[in-house]
Amino acid sequence: MFNARGAMSHGLDEVIPGEVVTDDGQTQDALLRLKNALVTFKGYGSEMKAHFANGQLSKDDHAIAHVLHINNHLEEFRMV
Repeated sequence: MFNARGAMSHGLDEVIPGEVVTDDGQTQDALLRLKNALVTFKGYGSEMKAHFANGQLSKDDHAIAHVLHINNHLEEFRMV
């Protein structure tokens, strides 16, 4: 999943447990949902729940996992 090399690799088709998935093609709506989720995360001050794949992480490590996860998905847009 995510490691000391600063990279994450996971099946890009895999659904995050509990996540609502829509495939309506509305990119702007999806980007707004992502932005809102990141803003909510930034303001979160309670104890972090264990990550479903990586176990117990600090808030900083959760943030790193989020960034690496997003970067992993951006690989779908790379030109071959």
